[in-house]
Amino acid sequence: SGGFPKLAVDGLGNIYIANDVPPVILKFSSQGKYINQFGGETKDSSQFEAGKFVSPESIAIDGYGRVFLDDFFYIQIFDSTGTYLKNISGTYSGIAFDSQNNLYATSSNDYRVTKFQLQRPSGQ
Repeated sequence: SGGFPKLAVDGLGNIYIANDVPPVILKFSSQGKYINQFGGETKDSSQFEAGKFVSPESIAIDGYGRVFLDDFFYIQIFDSTGTYLKNISGTYSGIAFDSQNNLYATSSNDYRVTKFQLQRPSGQ
């Protein structure tokens, strides 16, 4: 990861930066105004801790505004306010969405691409 922030933009123009140190997601408005941050460092990197990060690799936003963070052994999923929703297990090194809202993740050990068809959030 090299200490460089990762960036994604949602459909409203909000900017999300996945930072390495500290390991948080920073959210800014389309005008660059700070809105909030979420995440933080796990207490024990060998144990999964919902909403906390070991080593953020990449970030992507789906068409419903959910934030996906590829973090070590999981892709963690948050709503647009930073509330943890769930995770997808697996060791990936990059994630992205297509125009049909399918998530693609690249395996970090053999560069194989996995496609995930995700359910739309309830009420949408």
